[in-house]
Amino acid sequence: MKHDFGGDTNIVVRAYIDLDVPVAVASLLNPLTGTTLHQYLYVALSNPFDATLYVCGLEAEVMFNGAHVGQVSLPQLTLEQAIVLPPSERGFLTPNAYPIELHATELPSLLQLLHDIAPQPAGKGVAYVDLNARIHARVGGAEPILVYRQVNVSAQLKQFSGLP
Repeated sequence: MKHDFGGDTNIVVRAYIDLDVPVAVASLLNPLTGTTLHQYLYVALSNPFDATLYVCGLEAEVMFNGAHVGQVSLPQLTLEQAIVLPPSERGFLTPNAYPIELHATELPSLLQLLHDIAPQPAGKGVAYVDLNARIHARVGGAEPILVYRQVNVSAQLKQFSGLP
């Protein structure tokens, strides 16, 4: 099943990345440190269904301006550990941070993403990314893997978002 969720049917609403932009850029431009940044993020989720949604895992390819810039992976969670979203829940913030890898294989695109996500006046304070996502879920008695593309997911730096 493949859907292009938009509007009020988005599952992933926003990502809050825990990242120091100047350190990240310096690290990417240093040939001795490698081409992957290992960071963490919190995710705001919504439930577009009229039933309780249990998120038991999530993998997402992160695209920016059509280029692959990263990968997000929430671990496989048991039903007891799952993120529970009541019917039609909007903007639930995950209590835990999850790993994100940012890849410099498309260095100009990744540097532009880091510029956009930087706080004003240096950047825009927010960037919009696309996700190719696989969400392991439980809805009712079914355990589907929701495979879809989601466009224009907002990403911003956690430390400038007002989150603790």
